[in-house]
Amino acid sequence: MMTVWPLLLDMDRDYCKKVLRRLELEAYAGVVSAFRAQGTLTKEKRKLLTEVATVLSISTERHRAEVRRAVNDEKLATVAERLSGSNNSVEWSIEGRRLVPLLPRLVPQTAFTEVANVIADNTFTKNYDLSELAENLCMCLSNSF
Repeated sequence: MMTVWPLLLDMDRDYCKKVLRRLELEAYAGVVSAFRAQGTLTKEKRKLLTEVATVLSISTERHRAEVRRAVNDEKLATVAERLSGSNNSVEWSIEGRRLVPLLPRLVPQTAFTEVANVIADNTFTKNYDLSELAENLCMCLSNSF
């Protein structure tokens, strides 16, 4: 019997969907990275990104997140500046801006918050007492000479 190449692996449908999705996301990230390294975001690049995002089922939020990742990548920024000159990130920054701003985070509350606050207050008081003692000691030493 003849062997058919390539051999098919034993993967179920759900796993295959996950593999495909990962490949789509990696491909889109690669295109965004390459365009960012080329320099300024032109109308043609923006149009191509829109078309590729549609074909690869990339959401608007994912697109913006990828653009923000590329804008903040030091290697891509260096390549873009060396090859295209400075001021090539303004359009990219605008493209990656968030539609809804991030909400400020609340101060975390845990079971140990109250204990930590008591310990912090006690430590502050002891350190303050030590600083007064050190000042008095310095004054005594300076007066004796």
